Amino acid sequence: MSQILYLAQFFSLDMEPGGQGQRHYKHALALANFGHQVTVITGGGTTMCPDNTDNRVKLENIDSLTGGTRSNELPPNLRVIRLSVSAMKKRSVLNRALAYFDFSGKALWTGLKLAFQEKQQFSFVLGSSPPLLVALVAYLLALVFKASFYLEVRDLWSQTMNANGFITNPWAIALNRAIESWLYRHSERIITLSPAFNDEIEAQTPGVRHKIVYIPNGADMEFYQHPQLWHGSYLRTTNTNRSRFQINYAGVFSDYTHLETLLEAAQIVQAQHPKIHFNLVGGGYQAEQLKTYAQQLQLENVTFWDALPKSRISKFLMEGDLSIINYRNLSIFGQVLPNKLYDYLAAGRPILAAAPPGEVCRVIEESNAGKTVPPEDAAALAEAMIWFYQNQVTGTQMGLKGQQYVLRHFNRKHLMDQIVDLFPKVIPLPLPEQDEQADFDLDSALNLGSSANVAGSKWQPLP
Repeated sequence: MSQILYLAQFFSLDMEPGGQGQRHYKHALALANFGHQVTVITGGGTTMCPDNTDNRVKLENIDSLTGGTRSNELPPNLRVIRLSVSAMKKRSVLNRALAYFDFSGKALWTGLKLAFQEKQQFSFVLGSSPPLLVALVAYLLALVFKASFYLEVRDLWSQTMNANGFITNPWAIALNRAIESWLYRHSERIITLSPAFNDEIEAQTPGVRHKIVYIPNGADMEFYQHPQLWHGSYLRTTNTNRSRFQINYAGVFSDYTHLETLLEAAQIVQAQHPKIHFNLVGGGYQAEQLKTYAQQLQLENVTFWDALPKSRISKFLMEGDLSIINYRNLSIFGQVLPNKLYDYLAAGRPILAAAPPGEVCRVIEESNAGKTVPPEDAAALAEAMIWFYQNQVTGTQMGLKGQQYVLRHFNRKHLMDQIVDLFPKVIPLPLPEQDEQADFDLDSALNLGSSANVAGSKWQPLP
């Protein structure tokens, strides 16, 4: 079987919060279950404070720079090296850049350690972007290991950074686009999450369409088809809660989700229908700002929840009556297919999406799983919410149609077969060269000195 090195800044197990990292965990697990030897270099589960262990399930059994143990969720041929990196707790460009450079630098150093200290060999190196730096590091490590380079595009980096105001300088945008095109041309496969990305990539870098493979996110249906596995309740603990119409949002609290519109819609609804209640579960650098805004609006119908692990978010969503997707009014967000969409569909509850025309609206219309309204329009959003409250039978039917749709088209178990098919079953590794300097010192070779060593590091190859 093949030896695969997987670089992704976000990686979360089922028992951890952070939907951004679930895709990488599921891909790595599928490849390992097929028999490949997989090593993952990662930083954490989400942009929501990846180093904040107080808001995460503590993992005592996972490979890291300061240990060598393993989670019992992982098969023996799946190794996860989790690096301690800076958290993105603020919106500032500096804070975000620090987090990206911190992880990318440590990931490069870790990959070199694998190459020269552990003498590891890999047939494939898979890098997931964003951030773009991670993909660039993956490409450099592919050169080191003389391995095939696969690129995963979860978002169109330069366009998204520009739309969110993080990269506005024309020269910086041009540089990022040049790096993207370089990676597109030098990758053997380009894995995309949205069909809208395919045309954009081909337009930016003509001649690469034959490399593109569309593998979307999907739903882990086992969490939704067996709700009796989860005991207790989140939203129906009292008689008051049982009588309420529960509207749920699950995801990152950030500028691109523009949850201010959702809170403004909640204010309109509160004046007309006090039995409608809103639940916002997740976190992010705008969490405190949104809580302050909710107080300013004097909202008594909104509850903020900490991020829940993947294994628990299913019950939370299934206890609700309506699920919300909300975006800023920018065309770039019409191209994305967020992970939450598949969880919403799997939960069997109707979906209301305030999103630009594009992929999210297409899926909701195709599945007949709900309604769409223009983004950043609180009045339209509130009106649609009230419609679902007044037409709950129709909403229930929409939710069931959505569940049937995701089961047919976006069942994660079936999608994992596609990622497995990208990697040949057997790839012969090159024979190791005879090196007269058996005790090669990476620190000396790179002239980094003893300060580059990580205190207490123990690098032990897996049995």
